[in-house]
Amino acid sequence: MSISSAYRITGLASGLDTEQLVSEMLSASKAKVNQAKQQKVILEWKQETYKSVISKLSDFQKKYTNASSGLASSLKTPSAGYSSPYISVTPSERSSGGSFVIRDIVSLAEAATLSGNRASADPSLTVQEEALADLAGKSLTITLDGVSKTIQFSEAPQTVQETKDTLSSLLANAFGEGKITVSAEDNILTLRAENNSVLGLRLPDNAEQSPAGILDFSGYTSNRTDLSLPVSLSGLISDPEAEGEPAISFLINGITFFFEKGATLSRIMNEINKSNAGVTITYSSLTDKFTLTSKETGAGASISVEDVSGSLMSTLFGEGTYRAGTDAEMHIRTQDGEELTLKRSTNSFDIDGTVVRLLGKAEGPTQENIQVSLEHDLNGIADKVANFINDYNELLGMITKLTSEKVYKDYKPLTEDERKHLSDEEAKLWTEKARSGILRSDPYLTAIENELRSVFYTAIDELGGLDQIGISTGSYKDKGRLQLDRTKLMEALNRDADKVIHLLTKESASSFSLYAPTEQQQKRFSENGVLNRLSDLLNKNLSNIGKKGSLILLVGGADSTYDSNSDYALRIKAMDEKIARLEAKMEAEEDRYWKQFTAMESALARLNSQSAYIANLFGNNGNTY
Repeated sequence: MSISSAYRITGLASGLDTEQLVSEMLSASKAKVNQAKQQKVILEWKQETYKSVISKLSDFQKKYTNASSGLASSLKTPSAGYSSPYISVTPSERSSGGSFVIRDIVSLAEAATLSGNRASADPSLTVQEEALADLAGKSLTITLDGVSKTIQFSEAPQTVQETKDTLSSLLANAFGEGKITVSAEDNILTLRAENNSVLGLRLPDNAEQSPAGILDFSGYTSNRTDLSLPVSLSGLISDPEAEGEPAISFLINGITFFFEKGATLSRIMNEINKSNAGVTITYSSLTDKFTLTSKETGAGASISVEDVSGSLMSTLFGEGTYRAGTDAEMHIRTQDGEELTLKRSTNSFDIDGTVVRLLGKAEGPTQENIQVSLEHDLNGIADKVANFINDYNELLGMITKLTSEKVYKDYKPLTEDERKHLSDEEAKLWTEKARSGILRSDPYLTAIENELRSVFYTAIDELGGLDQIGISTGSYKDKGRLQLDRTKLMEALNRDADKVIHLLTKESASSFSLYAPTEQQQKRFSENGVLNRLSDLLNKNLSNIGKKGSLILLVGGADSTYDSNSDYALRIKAMDEKIARLEAKMEAEEDRYWKQFTAMESALARLNSQSAYIANLFGNNGNTY
């Protein structure tokens, strides 16, 4: 435990500058602490720089060597040429070159569908003729295509026919002549909207104005189905009040569904769509019809429905229209002139690695005769190679800069005391020099640098070197940066595009493994094209699965994964512990010095007190005589 400064005696008796003396006596220990802190800062700088290298390497890896999205796949994939709204063509790296003709699209693959009857009836009112005398002052709220208006009976009609005529007049005044027609049969009035409009009828909010008991209906009625209503109130099931069995039970494609009487149509539809019945049910408010559609297309797609109780399926689909699923069919002519008929259950056809998707067909017996050509875009390939070379040079340049940066030996990380005496700009410039060269001649980065260069200047088995396609290294001062002769590259592409692509994308039959013996790794390297060589090099340094890559072992991933057990994380942790020990030792040393000075000051104070007493004693004795 350190001595509180409140209890430190600071030279009152001795006249010494105790604080300065203690500070000078601690200078050697403080220098050790500062040195350890500077070593930690350097470790952190190195860790940070390694992680930035990992980030750059990872970005390069994702852009150029990923199996699905990298440059290799892009180079191998030809471009498709065609002109038709009836197809889309997606080539892949498996695509064969050449061309073919889609002579005739006979049919598209379609799902099976079961389209129902209209689910809702037109709104109707039951007229209680004996109560018509009370209709004066009563009102109804009518909604037509989202516009709601309240109509009021100013006088009481005496008959059903008069009620019909009065209601027709009120509706014409509210919405326009002919928008809503009213028909009468016995004591039932039926309202029908023209032009397939959406019509709703409800009682007014004011109970005193309600015509209930005079014009009877459920309180709300519409010519469209309300999916939020309980199905028992929708009129779509028989005997909704029956006891015992569930109100609704049915089968779709052999899958059984049970619902309580209070289930809404929306919930029933959601459960059907989420089930394994293999269908999707939809509702169109435009036609007021439900439709079942199979999730699969093709002639094998089918839909079967059966009611167990509640009659929901028969009500919705009993008089509906069933259309069986159909296969897609087309006639093609291959590059060799062979005529083929292709049938699929979907509208996608894989033709030697090229996916043709049917989007439509010409009307009637008209044949489409669509020419599809597959060939490499040579200028596009040259552009991709040029961009690749530029990005490679940027990556190599970054690493070369780090391994060859000048070291400023007189510039160390700033201590806290040193930082206090510098401006922000001075501290920034100092730190830049202190950081410069921290990875000069670093063995890890130097190895990567050399391996990157080796990827390009080592010939590829059976194919040769890259100089034949215009890729070469510059002079010594270029430090391995690549140069591209685009004219030579275009000549090579026009002469043999497949060979150019192979030089860049060839993959050895020997599989990649960080555990593979050196001989196997060397064999794979010599057989690989450029991109697979780079892929192996990057995996060797960045792998985070199984055997860790060398840079991952060193500092962890750029996103800090595998960080706590990395070499640098452990070294920084050890340095923290060393700093803590040195600071504890210095604190104990400081306490010891203060205790010694405090003891000295106390002794001097006592000595001074005794001297003063003796002097005073002799002085008094002299005065006696």
